[in-house]
Amino acid sequence: MMRSDYFLDCGGSPSCGVLTLESGFGSGKYHHELPSVHGLWPEVGSYGNAPCLKPVDPAALDHLSGCYDDLSFQTHEWDKHGKCAGVDNAEDYFDQVCGLASKPLNVMVAAGETWEDMLQAMMEQFPVWNVDESQKQVEITACAGEDRIWRIASEDEFSSVCGMGEFSENGVVTTIPEKRKSAVDTQHRLRGISSKGDVVG
Repeated sequence: MMRSDYFLDCGGSPSCGVLTLESGFGSGKYHHELPSVHGLWPEVGSYGNAPCLKPVDPAALDHLSGCYDDLSFQTHEWDKHGKCAGVDNAEDYFDQVCGLASKPLNVMVAAGETWEDMLQAMMEQFPVWNVDESQKQVEITACAGEDRIWRIASEDEFSSVCGMGEFSENGVVTTIPEKRKSAVDTQHRLRGISSKGDVVG
């Protein structure tokens, strides 16, 4: 189910994005024996309204983290996505990526020997945002709070799981302004969601 309306709304939370996981059933570099993590992507620009939150230290790692096996690809993920994730540094980013991916990857491994079984299990247990059928990848939503810790959550749970706030230019989180909060609450009411992320009506 490739989305036609690909724009992720952080709902007032400091940041949001998707954790992208490879099933291993794709082609070329996407074909491998076991499921693996592709990356954690803050949805900035045309992909969503997450801000690009620069790291304290932008240097790339010179060694592999726990859930990657290709240093050049790992560096690519840091340069393209990690440097907007609001983390302290590359090690912090990949520690969080690997930690977030651990449970979903275990579910994918246990689900069965087909892409269809993996996808079904993921949709039953995680907030699947998008499915890349061409390379057999799954994207699940996540958000980051003022503590700069990323958590798996559905889009309508972002404000309750990660809180409401925004990062200023110096990286300090401030409480979301009342004017903006009112606008967010209005959008949520129109979508049937309370300010705490609960479905109403």
